[in-house]
Amino acid sequence: MYFEGHGNPYSWNTIWYDGVYPKNWTGGFNIYAYPLLMNGNKLPVVIVGGCHNALYNVTFIGGLLENKTHHPHFLYGIPAAVCFSAGLITKTHGGAIASTGCTGYGLGSEDEGVEDPVTLSSALELNFFWQIGNNSVTNLAKAHSQAITKYINEHSTHYLDAFVITNWALFGDPSLKLGGYSL
Repeated sequence: MYFEGHGNPYSWNTIWYDGVYPKNWTGGFNIYAYPLLMNGNKLPVVIVGGCHNALYNVTFIGGLLENKTHHPHFLYGIPAAVCFSAGLITKTHGGAIASTGCTGYGLGSEDEGVEDPVTLSSALELNFFWQIGNNSVTNLAKAHSQAITKYINEHSTHYLDAFVITNWALFGDPSLKLGGYSL
């Protein structure tokens, strides 16, 4: 599953496909709605594209203590016991079996003259699916690490590239076999 949009440690949102940024938000999803998420044993791997969705060093008290001018955890005064990406895999009776996300800013390019608009964080995220679909990778850690390797092989690694690579966190059992085991 791929969530491509904008976020912070406790929420994710995106613009409607025919919408205009920043006016036409969909409403998104946040960790406080997780109790309503009931997908039982159908647990996907969720790739989350957005800023700070995997900022795992958040705390409930830290969120309460943050103010509008000083927000080291990007919670903006809203308490959160867990970040969006980690919350997906710790949710009982549903959620995800694994997830990824950015621990800091998810970066992209809005340059109209750019030949390939899929750059930086989104290129890294899409590489994950490419590894599974085109490269027949069936292991979670291998899909994640080879997505990074593919990114490095296809891009000249400047400081922004290094940032998005080190910023991309994986949550879940790295030995997970994608697709499960036959009985």
